[in-house]
Amino acid sequence: MRIKILFLSIAIAVLCSFTPAFAQENFKFEGINLQGDTLYLPNSGSFAIGAGTTIATIYDMAELRGMYVSPLKDGVGDKIGLGVGVSINKLIEKAGGTWLLKGLATSVGLAGLIDMKDKPKIEPALYVTIVKVTF
Repeated sequence: MRIKILFLSIAIAVLCSFTPAFAQENFKFEGINLQGDTLYLPNSGSFAIGAGTTIATIYDMAELRGMYVSPLKDGVGDKIGLGVGVSINKLIEKAGGTWLLKGLATSVGLAGLIDMKDKPKIEPALYVTIVKVTF
């Protein structure tokens, strides 16, 4: 458990330390937020649900997310991981369209998850986020 938390902390620290000064207008860290995630795990062919937070936004469209999910399949442990995705509502606005559902902050992307029960092994996942609560 400690190794997994240490791995996640190091990954976030490395990302933060390599952000050059000239990229500050294109790379911004988010405030405290919480989002509901639904993930598809292609290796096991199952779904998982959980909570995530947007850590950083790149070019006001791409998102770096941290997540904690629980698979719906019995006997599989909870997972933590990082994901990279695209905000659908911002993508539509940049393309010149209008996102009609202002209360929904939908994003889709790919994530790498680590099982917290068994041996650490990175498992790929596809995620969809619908609701975002900002504090």
